[in-house]
Amino acid sequence: MSLRPSLIALRVLYYNIVLVVAVYGGLALATAVGVGIAAVGIAVIVGAVSISLFPRLCDEFFARLQRG
Repeated sequence: MSLRPSLIALRVLYYNIVLVVAVYGGLALATAVGVGIAAVGIAVIVGAVSISLFPRLCDEFFARLQRG
């Protein structure tokens, strides 16, 4: 199941989007509040949330593929 081309494409797209959100969102927040460590905090939070949500996203995506 996890090696289907559509799920591999989802994984690549998902983690690239997450990386962009973590980096640019963290930098934007750090710039806005003037605290550099905020970028690291946002990156950790975005990473933890995205890792925890990814299995659910894949299950839903695969279920929709199976339904047609």
